[in-house]
Amino acid sequence: MRSVNSIKQTILFLKNNSVDSVLLSFGLVDLPYIGISKDLENNIIYKNNGMSIENLKSKKMSGKIIRLISETYATKSNIKDLINQSVDDYGYWNKRNCGYIEEGIILYQPTSYQKNKKIIFVFPIFLAVGGVERNTAEIIEALKDEYDFVVVNFERLNESLGSLQHQFIKTCLSVYDVTELSSHDGILNYLKILNQFYRPELIWICNGSPWMEHNLANIRSIFKNSAIVDQEVYDTDEGWVRLYKEKNQNLLSFDGFIAINSRIKNIFINDVNIDEKKVDLIYSVMSDEKRNKALNYTRNELLKKYNLNSDQKYIISIGRLTHQKAPLDLIHLIQKVIDQYGEEFKFIIVGSGELSIQVDQLIKKYNLQKYTVKLDYIDNTYELHLIAEAIIFTSLYEGLSIALLEALSVGTPGISTDVGDTKLVFELFENGLIFDEIGVVDTYLKNFSYFIENYQFYKNNAMKNKHQIIDKFSIKNIATQYKIAFEKAIKSKVV
Repeated sequence: MRSVNSIKQTILFLKNNSVDSVLLSFGLVDLPYIGISKDLENNIIYKNNGMSIENLKSKKMSGKIIRLISETYATKSNIKDLINQSVDDYGYWNKRNCGYIEEGIILYQPTSYQKNKKIIFVFPIFLAVGGVERNTAEIIEALKDEYDFVVVNFERLNESLGSLQHQFIKTCLSVYDVTELSSHDGILNYLKILNQFYRPELIWICNGSPWMEHNLANIRSIFKNSAIVDQEVYDTDEGWVRLYKEKNQNLLSFDGFIAINSRIKNIFINDVNIDEKKVDLIYSVMSDEKRNKALNYTRNELLKKYNLNSDQKYIISIGRLTHQKAPLDLIHLIQKVIDQYGEEFKFIIVGSGELSIQVDQLIKKYNLQKYTVKLDYIDNTYELHLIAEAIIFTSLYEGLSIALLEALSVGTPGISTDVGDTKLVFELFENGLIFDEIGVVDTYLKNFSYFIENYQFYKNNAMKNKHQIIDKFSIKNIATQYKIAFEKAIKSKVV
């Protein structure tokens, strides 16, 4: 049985499009493959009664694949093998006059939703497995009794990124993947429909994209009666911060701005000249629940769970295998560490992404298989923090890593590049070491060696100060800050 959220998404498409058939793909499966249930007929919606799979094979039939990412599938099949059709990047086949909404024709004029709480639209771009998405999920969970959240995603996920959609569906009023329903050309019209139906008090933009950049004025126009809070800057040099430095007037017309570290806050106020009253410094949040669950296990129990050796020292790295995280630098460093320390250390690498293949190739090239443990995804990363001697980051930029805060909160020290407010935390609590340079592997090795020589100092401070980390970055504390920022923006809009 499909979830209520999946039914909502399917109905939204059918109300606004005239295709001969819809082929539902269950789960996060990349085209041209689809996820199918035990009975293929459960995946198909026909425009007219009396149609069958054989009709779908006709070149006269138009159709659309809609991926329902939160659903589960029994098997994967190639669409060509199933119905002898080829699909475009958005899942259409034989597309002709069937995507009305992409041409500005809105057929569906819904009556307004009868709300019991203030409604917040959340724009995270997509719900991949990552720190931004985890942080967003934690805040929504904490504030779900105060607000109803509606998530709208603008980009298509691929399998390498994974999905946290199941987490959001549990706590949100609805989750809509609009580029599963149309091309990018239809996004604005879907936003008009959703705005008319839900009438949100606030829009919370958590991440940016090229489409978003080109449509800031349209978003401001569609949601002219809603407050907009922007939280899209995660570095002082890379990404969305460019629009701030260019003083993009559409962006600066928003009602509130969340800075995730002090460097970004400084740019907002001193470089861009945003009114300080509109800017809130809010750090990432940790999951108290997951930490408490992990602490119920002994270290030996956790080692056994992950099939790890009790006599081995483990260094952990957690993050997407993307350019931002510089995982290839990490592998180069591991090779040098092994040359210097032999089998004293093994490295646990948790994450997936577009550099996964290159990481695997480099591990194989340096014969590091016996010195590395590679895991695509772990639901409760606290369990690995409790095993590890330390956590390590070679990132080119960060806000303030959630994985780092998690490690510090259980007394595991860190070693990291000088990104975001990491250095501030290390200087305040003396629970970690900053690499002298970014991207210089020989320097990484020199600093790593110093860290190991002085390990007990960092470990003792991490243990001594872990409760201060917990208090400062607790869900209760951070969620309260978000609520204050949201209410301030809503109030300014009403006034």
